[in-house]
Amino acid sequence: MSAINLSTLRHTATLARIKLSPAEEKTFLPQLSAVLDYIDIIKKVDTKGIEPSFQVPDLPSFTRSDEIISPNSSLKSSYFKVKNTIKK
Repeated sequence: MSAINLSTLRHTATLARIKLSPAEEKTFLPQLSAVLDYIDIIKKVDTKGIEPSFQVPDLPSFTRSDEIISPNSSLKSSYFKVKNTIKK
């Protein structure tokens, strides 16, 4: 079991620039401890002889080409206006 205390939780929240209320601290303390316990379990897995995988093979990269709608009037603060990426 990972030994995480309230002081460590507060320090971690400060480093992440997250402000936690006392109620959130009470909620997140056991949750973070459970995550760290799970990481301890994963650390025990024997991975000798297994090549690291940085990308799932055979999956295409999905990208789209942006087209500038109106090059003269759409330049706003160094950004170009392009078509919506998410349809409503």
